[in-house]
Amino acid sequence: MISLEPPPGVAAPAHTLPRALPSLPEVPSYSSLDSAQLEGALARSQTENQLMQEELSAIREQLASTTAQLAASRVVARPETSGQVTGSTVLPSTVEVIAAMRSAMGQLALDDLQVRLDGSVVRVEVSSDRLFEPGTANLLPVGASLLTQLAADLERVFPRHFLGIEGHLDTESLEGSSWQSAHQLTTAQSSAVFDFLATRTPLSDRQMFLVAHGANHPVVSNATAAGRQRNRRVECVIYPEQEAAQNSQGELNEKTALHKMLLRASFWSNDSTHGGKVAPPFSYQTAAYTAAMTTIIDYGSGNLRSVQKAFEKHGVIAEITSDPNRISEAERLVLPGVGAFSDAMVAIQDRGLMEPIQQHIAADRPFLGICMGLQLLFQTGWEGGRNDGLGVFAGDVCRFECSDELKVPHMGWNEVRWRKGSHVSEVLGGGPRDSHFFYFVHSYYVRPSDTSIVIAETNYGDSFCSGVSRGRLLATQFHPEKSQSVGMRLLKYFIDHV
Repeated sequence: MISLEPPPGVAAPAHTLPRALPSLPEVPSYSSLDSAQLEGALARSQTENQLMQEELSAIREQLASTTAQLAASRVVARPETSGQVTGSTVLPSTVEVIAAMRSAMGQLALDDLQVRLDGSVVRVEVSSDRLFEPGTANLLPVGASLLTQLAADLERVFPRHFLGIEGHLDTESLEGSSWQSAHQLTTAQSSAVFDFLATRTPLSDRQMFLVAHGANHPVVSNATAAGRQRNRRVECVIYPEQEAAQNSQGELNEKTALHKMLLRASFWSNDSTHGGKVAPPFSYQTAAYTAAMTTIIDYGSGNLRSVQKAFEKHGVIAEITSDPNRISEAERLVLPGVGAFSDAMVAIQDRGLMEPIQQHIAADRPFLGICMGLQLLFQTGWEGGRNDGLGVFAGDVCRFECSDELKVPHMGWNEVRWRKGSHVSEVLGGGPRDSHFFYFVHSYYVRPSDTSIVIAETNYGDSFCSGVSRGRLLATQFHPEKSQSVGMRLLKYFIDHV
């Protein structure tokens, strides 16, 4: 009997892949919604569209950066080998490169992993089911042990070769998970492997970069459970090129370090919102991996990637998690979010996050709330009826009541006036100014019962509270991560001073 299932390491033929198209979601009916609900749905749709645009831009940037790096950073592994001559450099032929990589591959002692030669690169497959908790980027203890063994073998056989950390997924639906796309999940998983290898093993972050493929590159057909399991994987791709040596002062090769920064720190959102500017490169060896960790709470809200990227531009490792234990251990906690107050509170309660958040704030540890993250701190929200919030502050979350000239949601740039006595304005710069412009997207605003916590106000029809502070807690209605240079300075203030 002839089997259509390809052998291990061979891409699935097109005729073995499923032909049926996924069923399209039903078009929702909006006839029963009032104007407020329609406006909320429109705002959520605009946010989702922006996230998709950011993800597409990030993927394009990533591919362009990877191509440029490989083209500019070719360092010949065996210059003494005969081959093509370019100027004073002797380049080995393609056949010689492949032969050298095949020979080195034979020295790997990775009996329980899939290892194959793919052209001139060596691919080591590690099953995501062995590395992570199901459907997450949270490393399992056995996964950490497996990566430690893998890194030791790579350090022995390929000590200075460039390593691509590729995330791959099967075609199973992500419905019900906190991930909005296969690319988002594989980005998080490959980033988690990158972080672990760069900070917990002898491998250098200067020789690694990461790539997220989503479900675009199966090695076998997804038609069977075994095939889907194999396609859920992280591949360590070993290139024949080697990293440039450190200079006499032991400093990082600037171009390589900048490339790592571009790939990882600008992976999560479109850099055009910040004028295309990238912060100076940093080394993971100089970053405290645990004590200075910033933890971004994932409860299904939408702007996590851009928040993470903004922190990483300051050289701060930012972890996205919905694990209550990780949130309880966090040094700095960030609660972002967009959407409906009631939906957010249900998600937080269902994930068991309410108590860890409240305990973190009660212990006066650094906390930053952004947009919905500010509103959830209050006692009562009135979107779709009365809803209980986290209850950190007494007060209500109310809808704007504006004239025809002022539309809801309040969307775009607006002036934020700092209360007298607040030193945030001084930290943000700009001389003696007591106001700055930030970016807003919201239909509801907070009414604190205790006005002493208010540090910022903004006009939209009437004046409303756009920022609060108490102890080591800072929360804003506007989005610092979308507010260009002044927003980046505010995040720097939170990192250094709060």
